[in-house]
Amino acid sequence: MTFKYMTVTGADDDTNIRGMIELSKEYNFLEWGLLFPLLGHPRFPSLEWFKKLKEEVKQKDVKLNLSAHLCFDMLDSALANKLAEDYLKGFNRVQLNFHGIDHFWLKDELEPLFKFIETNANRKIIFQFDGVNDKWILEYLDINKYPNIQYLFDTSSGAGILPNTFPMPYSGVTCGFAGGLGPDNLKDVVTTFKETLNPTKSFWIDMETRVRTKGKFDLNKVAQCAEIVAKTVWGRHPI
Repeated sequence: MTFKYMTVTGADDDTNIRGMIELSKEYNFLEWGLLFPLLGHPRFPSLEWFKKLKEEVKQKDVKLNLSAHLCFDMLDSALANKLAEDYLKGFNRVQLNFHGIDHFWLKDELEPLFKFIETNANRKIIFQFDGVNDKWILEYLDINKYPNIQYLFDTSSGAGILPNTFPMPYSGVTCGFAGGLGPDNLKDVVTTFKETLNPTKSFWIDMETRVRTKGKFDLNKVAQCAEIVAKTVWGRHPI
């Protein structure tokens, strides 16, 4: 297997930006998933915090792996191709969060989505496999035509529930796994992936609920998870 990222989603205004930067220096596989729109609520940072993050990164000349997770009206704007490019500047990956809603459109209604994928050909576009959207994703999104798409398996739709089993990933697509991952079970789950996935298969993991403490994003838990991944995947730290 080829481990790509450990994505931690839900940093917000209470999250220390310099702490994020220091952890990224130490663990180069760490990716920060930021939830949009920018509301200034728990898990959804404000525009002011977002600007500060960009300024800190620029001033310190560091590289942060960032993924934009688009929800609600921000997702609608993206699909209507009305999303300002400045929002996505610096993001290597964009996740479209349909949140378990059935978006089984007719193919001719998906043209704006196809255009968004094509317009962002330099980024990876992530689709959630949540047991609801799977059918139309597989039917309408040709991985040969759109090689920049990726799949995230999360049947809990962001609720942080560990599934009984993780599905086997589709061939030809980089896949991610989410749902209930955290410090208490991460070593066992990553070990299972290491033992069962094809050695050439690329994948990532995504955590949100279980890297929070009393509702707040917890950088100590992020560091704990990153250390577990480093030792489980590569057997050493730092990598």
